[in-house]
Amino acid sequence: MNQNEIFMEYVKGRDLSGIPRFWRRNLKILAYILKEVAEAIDFMHKDDILHGDLKPDDILISKEGDVKMTDFDAAVKIKRLGSAYPEGRELGCLCEITYSTTEYAPDFTSKYVAQELIKSQSVVVNFMKNILINQKKDTPGWIALKRKELNFNVKAFPTKESDVFSFAATVVGLFKTRNEASYDKGLDSNLAKIINEALDPSPNKRPAIKKVLKCLESLPCCTTDEFKKLAAEVQELEMSPYTKKESKKH
Repeated sequence: MNQNEIFMEYVKGRDLSGIPRFWRRNLKILAYILKEVAEAIDFMHKDDILHGDLKPDDILISKEGDVKMTDFDAAVKIKRLGSAYPEGRELGCLCEITYSTTEYAPDFTSKYVAQELIKSQSVVVNFMKNILINQKKDTPGWIALKRKELNFNVKAFPTKESDVFSFAATVVGLFKTRNEASYDKGLDSNLAKIINEALDPSPNKRPAIKKVLKCLESLPCCTTDEFKKLAAEVQELEMSPYTKKESKKH
C-alpha cells in the first residue's frame, strides 16, 4: 500500500471545555490542570516547537487522570519558519526545509488567537481581558462575531508569545459557561496578574511560559492521587449513534 497511515491514541475522558462545573470553581483542581498544560508548553518551547492554536478543546483529561495536549495541525518548528530562512531552503537534515506559504496555512480559533496574528480591528484582546481581569460582561457584538469576520494578517506563523496568549485566553475561557455566562472569579491575585500580562496586545510585554509556570507552581493545588481519583469518577460523555436521515417524499 502506497499511503501513509497515522495511528492516534483514543483518550477516554473529557476535554477541558467539558469538565464538571465544580472543577471550574475549585482553584486547587484548576491549578493542577493548568500547571500540567503549562509544563507541556514549556517542554515544547524548549525544543522550539510552537502549538499554534491552543484552546480548551485541545486539552484532554483521561479517566486515568492524565492531562494531554492535542491538535497539532497548526504546530510549527521555529527553525523551519520562512521568516528566518529563504522559502524552501534545505536545513541540513532529511525533510527539514523551510515552510512555504502553500505548505503552511494559518488555522486559528477566533476567541483564543493573539491580536498580532489578526488585523487590528479585531476585538479579541480587549474583550478577553475584560471578562476576567476587569470583571466586565461579554457584549452581544463579540458573542455574535463570526470567524469569517476576522481578517487575518499576512503574518501566518505563530510565535512563543502567541502560544502564551492562547494559554491565557484558555484560562479565561474556563471561567465561562457554554452560553457565555461567567462564573465567580475568585482567582488568585498573582495568577490573575500574570494572565493579564499574558493577554497584553504587545507580544514583547507578555511573560514567557516558564514565568507563568512558576506562578502556577506556587499555588496550592490537589495532589496527583487526588486528581486521578476525581478523573476516574467523571462520567464519560456518550456519543450519539449516527442515524441516516431519510429524504422526505413529496
